[in-house]
Amino acid sequence: MYPFISVSLRQTDPFPFTYLVHRARLISDGQPPVTMDVMFQYSVEQAFAIVMTLHASGVEAQWNLSREQIVMGLRWHDGWGDVVVWPVARSRGDSVICIRLGPASNHVVVEVSRTVLAPWLKETFRLIPHGSEAQYLRMDQVIDCILGTEE
Repeated sequence: MYPFISVSLRQTDPFPFTYLVHRARLISDGQPPVTMDVMFQYSVEQAFAIVMTLHASGVEAQWNLSREQIVMGLRWHDGWGDVVVWPVARSRGDSVICIRLGPASNHVVVEVSRTVLAPWLKETFRLIPHGSEAQYLRMDQVIDCILGTEE
């Protein structure tokens, strides 16, 4: 199976963003793996987050993930609680990144090709370099929202 990859840097929303469209495997205990479309989105508007959207049978499920956690998960096990990320090397040389969603007692695992995800993550650093995410927070809007003074 050849991956479908679409990476784009655009000026919309009105914030620059990049996205990746690919295939992933969804694994749930006791069920056969399901292949589905997955889209990862990264925007200057949410500098710390990657939005992952799973598409299957006309249904979408969306998760906000930490960009830092996904990057760390390229190399080693990272996370606890509802989101855990880790790499898995396969015997044929094609490695995957596993993203566990949900608590350990009731979860699914999304497997994504490392050779597809890693280069796209580098694209996110073209938008916002690693370590400079806080410079992109719009604190005045957050404070206005909290105080109810948003126009």
